[in-house]
Amino acid sequence: LPEAVINIIGTQVCSGEQIALQATESSGSTYIWYPKELFYNNDGSVVTTLVRLSNNTVVSLVVTNKENCRNTDTVELKPVICCRFMLPDAFSPNGDGVNDYFGVLTYMSVTEYKMIVTNRWGQVVFSTNDVRAKWNGTFKNVSQEIGTYSYYLIYKCIGQSVTNKVKGTLQLIR
Repeated sequence: LPEAVINIIGTQVCSGEQIALQATESSGSTYIWYPKELFYNNDGSVVTTLVRLSNNTVVSLVVTNKENCRNTDTVELKPVICCRFMLPDAFSPNGDGVNDYFGVLTYMSVTEYKMIVTNRWGQVVFSTNDVRAKWNGTFKNVSQEIGTYSYYLIYKCIGQSVTNKVKGTLQLIR
């Protein structure tokens, strides 16, 4: 029988975030992941695949080798609410579709959220309470200058009593 073992890449399955699942590769075998509709790529040759889950889900893998022998593995994934984020340190709002916006890149489960972006003179050029909102590099519909800007992030994660405060700088590049 071919080897069928599902490995979860990473330390935690976070609700709403993409996770990678990997099977041990066996030459000439095909790999089908179930339930099929959850997987972004499921063409039979995929040893590593990505899935996004919000609820507890049973995932299965069927591996078929050249001799048409099959083996399966099943795992229950139990996503938890995570509160982590990534912010870029630069962006280029030039309309090319690549890095045109500045904002939180990963899913955050928050009860409170505020992001403020200021220019070098301390003037607020962007402010939001929506974790999905991103700055497009303008202020009052005017494209802002190339340079260094500061950001301030204030948030409280679901289940936390502590308000987190983060500050940093970013580069606006055109």
